Amino acid sequence: MKDERIYILLSKHFLGETTQEEENEIQLFKAENAEEYLILKKLWNKNNIQIKEYNIEAAWRRVNLDTLETTKSLSINRLTFRKALRIFAAAAAIVLLSIFAYQFFQNHSNTSQNQLVLNTVQGKQMINLADGSKIWLNDGATLTYPDSFDDSLRQVSLTGEAWFEIAKNPEKPFEINAINSFVRVLGTTFNVQTDSISTQVVVETGKVKVSSFDKSKNVIITHGWSAKVNNIEVEKYASNNANYLSWKTGKFNFNNSNLIDIVRELNDYYGDSIIIESTDLSECKLTAKFDNTPLKDIISIIELTCDCNIEHKQGKYIIK
Repeated sequence: MKDERIYILLSKHFLGETTQEEENEIQLFKAENAEEYLILKKLWNKNNIQIKEYNIEAAWRRVNLDTLETTKSLSINRLTFRKALRIFAAAAAIVLLSIFAYQFFQNHSNTSQNQLVLNTVQGKQMINLADGSKIWLNDGATLTYPDSFDDSLRQVSLTGEAWFEIAKNPEKPFEINAINSFVRVLGTTFNVQTDSISTQVVVETGKVKVSSFDKSKNVIITHGWSAKVNNIEVEKYASNNANYLSWKTGKFNFNNSNLIDIVRELNDYYGDSIIIESTDLSECKLTAKFDNTPLKDIISIIELTCDCNIEHKQGKYIIK
């Protein structure tokens, strides 16, 4: 999440749209990553990103060509492996920057509302929107939303994970812009988890339309169904994770689940409090239900079930 946030801020920085607080963050990044910043700035300026007519494939082509030219211009003696990695990483980053810039422009060009940004750096948070919708953000999520909605569309942007309870309004659809997809609803409850690679949507009630970034492909999903999207592919499948909302509710249902999966899901709710050190325990299985159970009680059950030693040290439970 940290990388995605800095790319969002960098795109706003290159567009001249940062607040003073955001600009301070950029300057700190620039001081600590001077070479990466210069590469990104050079690629941004050289590619002359046209966000009003943004095209992902074209952006990749432009960046890849410029990256090859950059590497060719450096002599073989000067082009270290580390420097080559930085250049190609910057090439990938500039596409993300372009995407964020495009989304930022789209969110601002057709509306006069003030755009607000909520970052859940530490801890989960719930927010009420102007239309009566409610959104719960998981740790590390970022939500961009207006202080009021216009007459035709309710639109927000999300990176990270969030649970949505959307107020029903058939005349004014609700749309979520993710890095690589769009989610469109009228009134429903559903979970969205998105990062720079893919977006996953799970529906609890109502009907949700999930589209690729260019909107060339889409699926409609209802209760019991999920969708996964990257930039161009959209997959629909039956929901099979009983704990997809555990990060919000604290309720877990494990059915012959292996310890690695259990710890991953527990850490999403309890804040990365459990560490597995022993590789011998990876095949340990557990069947149990927990409902806002104190973590120390869950740890005791794991210790008995898996016949292992668990040490509590500096706020962490270490399974040995």
